[in-house]
Amino acid sequence: MAGIKNNRRTKYTIDAIETAFLHLLRQNPIDKITVTEICQEADVNRGTFYRYFKDPYDCLDQIQSKFFNELLKKRPKNKEDVSVKEVLTSVLTIFKQNADLMKALLLNDQSFLLERLFLSQDHLVDQIDPKSLQNPNKRQAFYAQTFYMSGTANIVRGWLALDMPEAPADLADYIVNLLPDKGRHLPDVDHDLPKLPPTFRKL
Repeated sequence: MAGIKNNRRTKYTIDAIETAFLHLLRQNPIDKITVTEICQEADVNRGTFYRYFKDPYDCLDQIQSKFFNELLKKRPKNKEDVSVKEVLTSVLTIFKQNADLMKALLLNDQSFLLERLFLSQDHLVDQIDPKSLQNPNKRQAFYAQTFYMSGTANIVRGWLALDMPEAPADLADYIVNLLPDKGRHLPDVDHDLPKLPPTFRKL
């Protein structure tokens, strides 16, 4: 029983810190947010904050990672049965349902959630192993995938910044129409391309 109580207390404390951080993030860029401000907003001491997070950037990363994992749970198990438009519509609908959270998370320079979601990588990649892309077809597939998925991420950011004027299905339809062959033959990152070595952001 004590373990359950401690787990609940831990979850409550982490939730309080993350909620406080997101509240501050809606008002200020992350580089202007201090641990002291987060602690005051969450009504916890600095020692409690550092028990769970290294700094505000780590807090942002953990929130994004949790949300990303929740999105992964909702994606279809058999990708062949679902179109690109359906997947995009589902993701954009979740974003619209969590508009305040998404704006706070995604409309800042430190966010990696969209790139991670659309590029299927653990972190933004700023270097690759040239040996893994010796084949010209592999390179072209990699370039095309990076171009279209990064473009999609930036369209979504613009949509959020404009307060989401289009319905999720309409924006998904617009994005799909920009893709070659309307997204039917985009390279599959899991099978067509080599895994890229993750690199960590420089804070």
